[in-house]
Formats: sequence, structure tokens, C-alpha cells
Amino acid sequence: MTEQTKKERLFWLWLGLAMAAFYVLAALLEGYHLYPDSESYMTLDISREPLYSLFLALMRLLFGRGGESFWLQAAALVQSLVTAWAGWYFVRRCAGLFRLRGGEALLLALCTLLPALLCRFFANRRAMYSYSIISESLAFPLFLAFFTFLLAYALRGRKRDLARAAVLAFLLISLRKQMYITLPLLLLAALWRAVRAGRLLLRAGLALLTCAAVLLANSLLDRGFNYAVRGEALRHTGDTRFVTTMLLYTAQPEDAEGFQDAQLRGLFEEILRRADEERLLRGYAPADWFGRSLFFMNHYDFIQFNCLRDTVTAHLEQTEGLDETAAALERDRLYNGLNAALLPTGWTRALGTAADSFAMGLVNTAAAMKRPLIPATALLYAAFLALLVVCIRRRREDEAVLACLALAAILGNVALVSLTIFCQPRYTLYNMPVFYAALLLMLRGTVKKK
Repeated sequence: MTEQTKKERLFWLWLGLAMAAFYVLAALLEGYHLYPDSESYMTLDISREPLYSLFLALMRLLFGRGGESFWLQAAALVQSLVTAWAGWYFVRRCAGLFRLRGGEALLLALCTLLPALLCRFFANRRAMYSYSIISESLAFPLFLAFFTFLLAYALRGRKRDLARAAVLAFLLISLRKQMYITLPLLLLAALWRAVRAGRLLLRAGLALLTCAAVLLANSLLDRGFNYAVRGEALRHTGDTRFVTTMLLYTAQPEDAEGFQDAQLRGLFEEILRRADEERLLRGYAPADWFGRSLFFMNHYDFIQFNCLRDTVTAHLEQTEGLDETAAALERDRLYNGLNAALLPTGWTRALGTAADSFAMGLVNTAAAMKRPLIPATALLYAAFLALLVVCIRRRREDEAVLACLALAAILGNVALVSLTIFCQPRYTLYNMPVFYAALLLMLRGTVKKK
């Protein structure tokens, strides 16, 4: 073993230990952090995707003898180690793909720490997701690992990287429905390799079969989980309520004319009355984009829980003989009925709100939704696009592929989230590390070329 090889191995060892120490010490010093959503995962709620509930159930099985606080703290430590590994692995693979030196690798490692630093020191929650009891705690690092494998496949074309990315896509979709965005990214990378290597139809067909296998595996896990817990092989429920909330936020009283079902019409009018009394609807929002975006973000949960959920729950309480599963399925039926009646007249208004959320999501991906930061964020995106054009013109293919994948991930994720909910940071920070990593590596390549 040469002296240079020894130094490289020591560098990566110490970098891995430093990143693990950062996340583990944070979890030990601050303890696990509970969210309002945490209980639904801990109780294996039917409305949740199965994987994070299974993870918590495993932690309870292994460490439950020490009490709830003990096994939750164990979960926070495992999540912290996974987060450290994903950040380290991203830097390690990028160092090989782009031939980075030690100082450049350290800057890239800092890019992976940005979401944690932002959430801990600048956001209102003052807590990292790595030690929070919520599905993002695993979704954040696994998405970074997914992106790492996808990038390696796009640049080098090794099928094992595509297979690993597909496995992570399955895990991510089983964690959060938002992660369906991994499938278009898989197709995009596969099509790029097909263009570079030829055999377009064969490779495109293989990519489509891979995505189909991911969806099938996810469905089997979801149904198998509910069969084991509830005795019925059904998917988790409640997904369509997000679209319902969007449509209700922009709804108007005359939309009641679109209901053929008297029961659904009565529910709609009651929900709209409650929301109007609390001045939660879009008509009460400020006129400017920034004000509209914050107004929607601040009132979305009130509409979904205080108006929609409470009204539907009160309605279900009048129906006898509904157990947990039957009640959840009936809720979905009512949500779907509301959506079917409201979409024909309300989809254009909902798209206007989605456009506001889309712009918010772009800001929250790169910085934070603060008025002074918006011009700076716009400049960052402008610099990103300018550097991408330079890389393409100078045929710096690797940096251009990284930037295009990062941009596709950002735009796809923000678009998907915007159509169903507001783009708060916990839904957009997945792509902050890859955004700044691409920006850094494109800038590095441009400077070195000069």
C-alpha cells in the first residue's frame, strides 16, 4: 500500500467518523424530537405508509424493555447513523466520479450538512430531522443515497448502481408518497444512458420494467403490512385528502351546484361555512405572492383538520358499526366524492395556488422562505443555470449531468408537492445538498478550465 493510498484511506475514515460524531452527538445531547405526526407512526395508523411504522416497531421490539423513551432514543441514534453514512457515501462517490481533492471533498461534505444546520439553528423547530420521530428522518438520507447511485449510473452506466437506486426508490415510496418522484428520475437516467450507449428501446423497456417492479413491491409491502396488522390486504388510506384540501381552499359557494349527491353537498357546505367563518379561504389572502404563499401555508392544516376532518368525523359518528378500517375507507369515499364534484370547476383556481406554492418550494429548496432571501435565491438559480449552460457549451459532461439530474429532482419534487400541499421546508430540503453540490462542482470545473 503506497503512502498516498494510506493518506486517502485515513482521510475518508476520519471524515466518516467526524460526520457520524456530528449527528450522533446531536441526538445524544438533544434527545429525540416528537412531532404531531409522530404518534400516527408509533401506533401503526392506517393512513401512513408502512415502512417508517415498521422501523419504529422494530426499534420497540429490540429496545422496548427500557421503556418508550429508551427505544425512541435508540431510533434517533440509528437514524443519525444512517444520515451520516448517506452524506459520507455521497461525498465519497462524488470524489471518485469528479476526482476531488481533500479540501473540495470537505466543501461537498458541508453541502450535505446544510439541511441539518438550517433546521437546527435557523428554522423555528430548532431540531434536526435525523433525531426526529418522523418519516423524513429516514427519507432524507435514503433520498441522498438514491441520488448518489442514480448519478453514478448516469455517468458510468453500471447496472448495479441502477439496481441499488431501484431498491432505494422502493424503500422511499414505502416511506413517503412524495417519493414517487424517484420513478421519473430513474427513467430519466436510464434514457440518458440509452442515448449515450445506444439500444434505446431495450434500455427504455428495462427501465419501465424496473419502475413497474418497484410499484409492485411497494403495493405488496403496503397490503402485506395492513394484512398483518388489520387482517385485510388493503393499501394505506387518506392520500386524496390533500387534493380535497387544495380544492376546498379555493372553493366558492356556487361550487355546491356541482354536487349530485345531497349528502356530499351538505358536507361541502358545512366545511366551507366553517372555513369561511375562520377566514381561512383564498379570498382572504393578501394580494402579493409572498403574502398569498404564507397565508396558504399558515391555514392549510386548519382547513384539513379543523374543517374537513372534523366535519367528516362528525358525520361518521352518526353511522353505526364502523371499525377503524371501515371508517378510514368511508373517509376516502367521501374525499373522492368531494374531489369529483369540485375538480371540474375548481381545478384552475387550485392550479393558481399550486403556482404560488411552486415558487415557494424553489425558495425553500435553496434557502428559506424569508422576504430578504428571495432575491438572493433568484440569483443562485440564475447562477446555477448560467453555469449549466457553460458546462454544456464546454462539453463538461459529468458536471452537466449532475446539474440536470439535480434540477430535474428539484422541479419534479416541487411540482408534485405543490399540487397537493404547501411547500414547507420538510418537503423540499431533500434536494438542498444536491443543489449546492452541483453548483459547487460546476463552479469548480469552470474555474479550473479557465
